[in-house]
Amino acid sequence: WLEGDFNYDGVVDVLDASDFFITGLYDTGSYNPVPGQAGSVAAVPEPAGPTLLACGTLAAISWFLRRNRTVSRA
Repeated sequence: WLEGDFNYDGVVDVLDASDFFITGLYDTGSYNPVPGQAGSVAAVPEPAGPTLLACGTLAAISWFLRRNRTVSRA
């Protein structure tokens, strides 16, 4: 990136300039913001609580069904 190879083919040429213009990075300011400055990026929390609850519920149902099959065969 520092030398201008934007498509990682090992050569800096017109294709790299084309990739740079197409991605919308040209003339948009600093690509890497100053540390501590969030810029226009918004942090979105992952849905850990509902996901863990759903996984735990599915695991409990699976365990219960498997336990009932074992008990009914004996």
